[in-house]
Amino acid sequence: MRGEVRVKSYTADPADLGRYGALSAEDGRRFEVLSIRPAKDVVVVRFKGLDDRNAVEALNGVKLFVARAVLPPPEDEDEFLHADLIGLRAETEQGEELGRVSAVHNFGGGDMVEVQPAKGPSLLFAFTRAIVPVIDIAGGRVVIVPPHEEEVPGE
Repeated sequence: MRGEVRVKSYTADPADLGRYGALSAEDGRRFEVLSIRPAKDVVVVRFKGLDDRNAVEALNGVKLFVARAVLPPPEDEDEFLHADLIGLRAETEQGEELGRVSAVHNFGGGDMVEVQPAKGPSLLFAFTRAIVPVIDIAGGRVVIVPPHEEEVPGE
């Protein structure tokens, strides 16, 4: 009613979304954050120039982005921006290429790395140190140790 919109923030602290300056949409529109407050698993944001329900409803489903240049660097060696992983070569410990990292997902049970092979359907791997022990951004690769399927008795 007051031009507020619920936003799913992927920043470490969801309220930080308002500290990065204007947000951009894929179509080039820019949105300046006037206020932000937490609400369960989202933040409620008021954008400059969006003062009524109709203007806010037009944003439903719009993905908003922060300029890479304004993001702080990762604080430790085990932190990565998803964008840094996309496109990396995925290979086994023996150097056999599995494909390229095409996405990082979280369906509620932890991060998953999606690898797109040259042919065939994409592969999903748990993004854990045991399964992805090497992340070499400078070298353009990740090493993946595919889990072994347990044998089922009677098969």
